Amino acid sequence: MSLVSDHKYRFIGSAPVSEDNPCGENIRYESNFEQLEAELAKQESLNSETVDWRIVANVSSEIIEHASKDLLVGSYLCYALLMTEGYSGFAVGLKVLSEMVEKYWDGLFPPQKRMRARQSSFVWLAEKAGMYLSSKPPSSADSDAVLEAAEAIKTLDNLLVEFMGDQAPMLTEISRPLKNYAQSARVELEKVKQQTTEKPVEAKQESAVESASNEAAGDVDAVSTAVDPSPAPRPIRAEATKPVAQPDTSAGSASIESDSDTRKILRQLQTTLRDVSSFWINAKLSDSRPYRHARIASWIVVETVPPDQDGVTQINPPASERLKYFESLQEKKEFIQLIPEIEKTLSRSPFWLDGHFLVVKYLRQIGDENSDAIKTIIRELAGFLDRLPSVLYLSFSDNTPFANDQTRMWIESEVLTSGSSDTESADSSSETAEEWSVGLKTALQLAASGETDQAINLLNDGIANSSQLRNQFYWRFALANLFLQTGNALAATTILEQIIKQSDNFQLATWEPGLLAKVYNLLFQSYQKQKKLKKDDASFEARLDQVFEQLCWFDPVAALSVKGE
Repeated sequence: MSLVSDHKYRFIGSAPVSEDNPCGENIRYESNFEQLEAELAKQESLNSETVDWRIVANVSSEIIEHASKDLLVGSYLCYALLMTEGYSGFAVGLKVLSEMVEKYWDGLFPPQKRMRARQSSFVWLAEKAGMYLSSKPPSSADSDAVLEAAEAIKTLDNLLVEFMGDQAPMLTEISRPLKNYAQSARVELEKVKQQTTEKPVEAKQESAVESASNEAAGDVDAVSTAVDPSPAPRPIRAEATKPVAQPDTSAGSASIESDSDTRKILRQLQTTLRDVSSFWINAKLSDSRPYRHARIASWIVVETVPPDQDGVTQINPPASERLKYFESLQEKKEFIQLIPEIEKTLSRSPFWLDGHFLVVKYLRQIGDENSDAIKTIIRELAGFLDRLPSVLYLSFSDNTPFANDQTRMWIESEVLTSGSSDTESADSSSETAEEWSVGLKTALQLAASGETDQAINLLNDGIANSSQLRNQFYWRFALANLFLQTGNALAATTILEQIIKQSDNFQLATWEPGLLAKVYNLLFQSYQKQKKLKKDDASFEARLDQVFEQLCWFDPVAALSVKGE
């Protein structure tokens, strides 16, 4: 039997804590968990203390078996076994985790309502174990354990995707090296198998030759003329038959009998596309293909915008640990390493629009050779936003916007205009009005690059150089747009309200209804930005309703869009 199946911790993940309470209780405030955290805190100690991973393994296993099915504790156990017992221990830990997930998902700790905390438990393990796996390849003696570990991480990853969907954590830091090591392990085990089958055959042939020689020697006196016998032929070693590779038909020939079957197949395609994209981007960063296929994978199962309450969804943002990791790489200007890492997170976070802006930003900093990749990202994102435009105005569960102000400026100025260069003139009735549109686009690009003052000056110059009042209105609208996109909603509101006050004097409703539609649309968005600060202001709510009524009159389609209906 294998060392993995015989291990004393092997089945503690599937065994219930008790019959009445299979998952136990929350132990985060108990002494045993505090002991665990204190031991792990030595990693950050300034006194060069060393973590005793045997203590971590013992305490973690006690908690899982007798107190609580806690995913973070399971991750601690898994890593502790890797540190103390190598690949065989790691295989045990992964099986414990996968069986906890498979059997007790609904009742595990942290509870389901804290999905981000569950996600973070696996992110911690992936980052820690990933560094170990890349620095300490297995030996030939680890082959069996490597195969079991590779199978266990595949099972765990599939379970997490099934239960968590797009919020499933990325485990590629574990799965990729284990997959590579498993290929080598199979070759190694095949060699051992061939050697063990060949040795008995050779021994039997040598025994037969020796016996024949002895018989010949015994008869030599009876022969008057001795003849040297011909040497016995060397045993012929049969060549090992190469196994014939069987085609993988798991996705292509699967029976489709329900929507559930289609979702399962799409998930399989998603996984394959992610793997292909990861291979391509690590082979050549400037290749446009990984950026296209990764986005197809990310959005292939996104059919509608997520439900929201006042713009806030139940979608969790990317893990804070990942974002801090990105910041550390950015500070070191390690863009070649940073971009694939952001792409990993994007493949699991289809609504994290900031990530697309960051990838484009860093690709540009590397050089012009990435222009095709940048165009691909912009084109794919434009298609996604064209299909689901309202995602631009939604937020994650912690109120973090899907797209921050800088990202929205980039989207407004570069992404949403990427396929509509011929439509700018349709937004207005004059050549000068087209100039303000071009000016706004340039200003937003400047602001997205951190040059906000220069962007404001550009639009102020447009106002000053316009001899006609109508053209000044367009430029002032552009300035209000810039203020709103850069987070200054109050300044934007002031400009827009002044335009509305003057609209009657210049009969804008008659001569420029398109401009007023834009003004009311932008003013409604500006009020929405200030809504939380003025939640007890009845007059503000009344103004918000009035602006929405006017927007419905001038542009009902836009009104439905900003309301999310």
